[in-house]
Amino acid sequence: MDSPGIAVTDVIRALSDASAEGQLYEMSAELRRDGLAALRENPPNRTGDRRSAIDRGTRAIGVILANILPHRDAFSGEAGHGSGHWCRDFAHALRLVHDPEIPVSAIVPALVSGTLHDIGTLFFDRYADRTRAVRHAEAGALVARAALRQSNVLTPEEADATAYAMAAHTNYLKSEDVRCADGVTRTVHPYIDTADGSPLLPVWMTRWADRLDCNGPCFPARHYLSLHRDHHDFGSDGFYSVSFADHMVPSLRGTDEIRAAGGKRTFLEHLQMFAESQADDSPYGRFDRGVMRVLRDEYRASLEHIIDRVVQPTDVNPVRTMKAWTLFLGSAIEPSPIGRMAAQDLSLSFHVLDPDVQRAWACGFRTAMSEYLVWSDRMLTFLDKQPAEHLRIPGLFADVRDVIKPSLIWLATLVI
Repeated sequence: MDSPGIAVTDVIRALSDASAEGQLYEMSAELRRDGLAALRENPPNRTGDRRSAIDRGTRAIGVILANILPHRDAFSGEAGHGSGHWCRDFAHALRLVHDPEIPVSAIVPALVSGTLHDIGTLFFDRYADRTRAVRHAEAGALVARAALRQSNVLTPEEADATAYAMAAHTNYLKSEDVRCADGVTRTVHPYIDTADGSPLLPVWMTRWADRLDCNGPCFPARHYLSLHRDHHDFGSDGFYSVSFADHMVPSLRGTDEIRAAGGKRTFLEHLQMFAESQADDSPYGRFDRGVMRVLRDEYRASLEHIIDRVVQPTDVNPVRTMKAWTLFLGSAIEPSPIGRMAAQDLSLSFHVLDPDVQRAWACGFRTAMSEYLVWSDRMLTFLDKQPAEHLRIPGLFADVRDVIKPSLIWLATLVI
């Protein structure tokens, strides 16, 4: 595990080559082996206190981004998995590593992979996972590993542990055969995420950060942005096609009805599925503890409130609400050109929906914006206590609070 490994530019070149799936699959297998060994050894940080570990973690984030951003524009990425998502992932990861229940040895890999686990979407479309054995999680992990091993910001063991946690953030529950775009069928296996029955914390904390943005008031907005083009999404019963008009029908069917429809879900059912998975008896939440459990339950209550308002809408002004919603999407949720463009395109699509559908979702979106105000106030209270150098994502944001803080433009439109 001491060799520097493949260069970042070579990894990026392979990721850009449609015929390189076999090579990438072999690289991912090596990452699985070395990363798991590093995690099982629970490598100590070179410094023993929490603040120093966070310092090193934020420097490592900067190293990875410095190696990626010359090749990819972070602000033109995927609308639902772009820079706004990374900003919230960073804030959530930072919140999680401050939990006194978390050992210092887990901080560096958890902070780095918790923040950048979706960076692979700059190379692979998130919804192309259906035809790949090396998916967005592995793509980001391979680039991150190469970048970290070329630098001295982390030890080789920490670099491998961090990359493994990043790749393992997609929590596969069973093995799956995938016929890849190059015509070869390969198997995607679940990642080992425990040792002697105990969780490998960097893996689970990365998943926690991911789940916290798939819950609460930001999730409906993120998912809505992903609807600016038709795609295949992943549900509990496999991939299903998603088109805007059908997906926006505000219905909640039972499990048997959904399964009979091939697992295809509506927007509302998609939200409900994620809300129900935020529990200790879920395979995703079985190791939740401490701050994660507190935040998870708060966010679930917020998401369920939004769902209820769609199911039982009250009188709202759809035109004014959707104007505020469009501004909200392009500033708070995805503050990038692709985010603003997707928000505008979706606004046009929304206003040709059935009036009852518009009313239901306008009520839900207004509730989501109100819930966001509560969420952002709590998050900013935490962030305001942190050193300024811990609030910067190099190459993306000088201060994550500038993104999380509600914009006066959409806020004023909402309350007028």
